[in-house]
Amino acid sequence: MLYFCSKMKADDTEGLSKQYYDDPCFFVDIYNVGRGFIRCANENNNRPHITSTLELKMWRILEENLIPINPAGIFYNSESYLIQWTFEYDVYSELKIGQVFFYWRGSTAKKGLSPLPENFDNDTSVVVRLVQWSEPAVFFHIFPKPIVVLDAKFDCFNPDSPHLFLIRGEQQNELHLIEVPFLKKNFRSRGVFLVVIPSKSSIFRWKGSKIAAELELTVKMLNFRDILMDYVKSWSNFQVLEVEEGDSSYFFEGDDSEYFHVKVDCNFSPKLYYLSTITGEFSAVEVEYPLRKENSVAAFPFLQSHLSTSDETGLFLLDNNHEIWVVLDASKPSHFEDLSKLGMETATNYAQLREKSLGETVPVRLVKSDTDLIDFTNIFPYWS
Repeated sequence: MLYFCSKMKADDTEGLSKQYYDDPCFFVDIYNVGRGFIRCANENNNRPHITSTLELKMWRILEENLIPINPAGIFYNSESYLIQWTFEYDVYSELKIGQVFFYWRGSTAKKGLSPLPENFDNDTSVVVRLVQWSEPAVFFHIFPKPIVVLDAKFDCFNPDSPHLFLIRGEQQNELHLIEVPFLKKNFRSRGVFLVVIPSKSSIFRWKGSKIAAELELTVKMLNFRDILMDYVKSWSNFQVLEVEEGDSSYFFEGDDSEYFHVKVDCNFSPKLYYLSTITGEFSAVEVEYPLRKENSVAAFPFLQSHLSTSDETGLFLLDNNHEIWVVLDASKPSHFEDLSKLGMETATNYAQLREKSLGETVPVRLVKSDTDLIDFTNIFPYWS
């Protein structure tokens, strides 16, 4: 993931409020191919880019063994996988052949061995290690259809039980389905979900009331039943129904959990900064969303796991447009009062700049990262 760092004092927040954008990057050899493929007429065809996929293979890693997966694109979040991608790319009108091996580890998978296929070439092949949710944009372009990540082990998935999928991503070729636990609290007003109810032979496309217009248009262009049926054959004859936010209580009988019903318009992407004094100076590091695109609204660019860090500081500023949150990593000692005060002072100054641009009061709130406040947790795509 890329980072942008600006050294600052608590009253020096103007730099944070300015718009800064850097395209996603992915390097093949020494060449940055960005998102990978050139798909739009107005994109710069003169920069290095992927022209075609020549071969795509996928294996599930089982101890020291590689088990072939066909079709490629179905993942279980308790498993790890190896994806071999062979492709042609254009470097200033010169065609080259590249090969990348992606090691993908699910969010609940244990670390394990990393076997390689027999045809691995140490001289020409590139190995990239990924953890679920941190994939670069190019990763989603290499599969023929949107990938699906199931919340289970390979041999424990039950197709006859209900399932809930968040549609993640903003660009058509980067959309993918992430299964989250089947609970009402996992809905989001800024999200689009697929609710699979096998007992009704139905797939419901649930649309939040505050989704971005761009996402709504992009989602409409995909046939999600066909995508799911490639991976779960028993769902192939299910009907697809549209459901608006508010028409969901019958999915979750006896489930008293709740999500935050957003009331304000949401034509913005949240921004997250890691605040630190580890260098001896107070600094802010902007955490960048790997699927970011300029002028595109991303409802859920950050994860719960972003609110923890290996160093001692553990302090974050989360800009949710109409509210600013100062977040303390709950796993850290509680003796950083001075830094917390500096963080609140920074957030207050930052909020004043936001108020000037919005023309309304922007509150600053302090929370710990293990909070269960739903107006905070619903800023993230999933909260455990």
